[in-house]
Amino acid sequence: LANMSHELRTPLHGILSFAQIGERKAPTVPSEKIQSYFQMIEQSGNTLLALLNDLLDLAKLEAGKMQFEFQPTKLIPVVGSVVDEFEPVFSERRLTLTSTLPADPISVSLDTPRIQQVVRNLLSNAAKFSPEQGEIDLRAVVEEQYVKLSVRDQGPGIPAEEREAVFEKFIQSSTTQTGAGGTGLGSAICREIVSAHHGRIWVENRPEGGADFMVELPLQSSLASADNDPSQIAQIAQIAA
Repeated sequence: LANMSHELRTPLHGILSFAQIGERKAPTVPSEKIQSYFQMIEQSGNTLLALLNDLLDLAKLEAGKMQFEFQPTKLIPVVGSVVDEFEPVFSERRLTLTSTLPADPISVSLDTPRIQQVVRNLLSNAAKFSPEQGEIDLRAVVEEQYVKLSVRDQGPGIPAEEREAVFEKFIQSSTTQTGAGGTGLGSAICREIVSAHHGRIWVENRPEGGADFMVELPLQSSLASADNDPSQIAQIAQIAA
């Protein structure tokens, strides 16, 4: 709570401030102005709700209480649906998204809303840290029994000593001092979700600059074979750990 006090207070302060202003000025200001106060209250309320949802999600994940519904699913359409959501964000910041995705279907056992949450967080981070008119590179490749999804940005990158820490709750890279902001919860939630899918998530710096966040998920066929192969189960468990 001490670490989150600023993130909690900011939207609450906005809600209270605009509610008080609206109450005081309602008899004298035009209706358009009152409407703008309501819009700011709604915006601050949505910010606070998103933050509280992240806190609840992380608490459930860490306690093992999050319910997952795993189904054999084609991964690329799942990723594509999230990319479509971000078109207005990329357009506003004049960012270019380059996608390199396999034409062949990739079947993965996953909980679709949770994997969308992971992709959403990775694209959101890339958009925040990439310079205006920058390029974000999204790609997926199949490697043996896994599919690797990567999101590359052109931001400041992450110092080597912080690459593990950024997946801890309430921890942010020192590069957030540039003003990109964040609560330090998104990457921690991603790690918990990916681990629940018997996968792993990590980050590296690109030689040409920027960060490359990578998610590795086992293919549906490898999970099916693991059901009858104790050594494969142990290997997947070790990777997830």
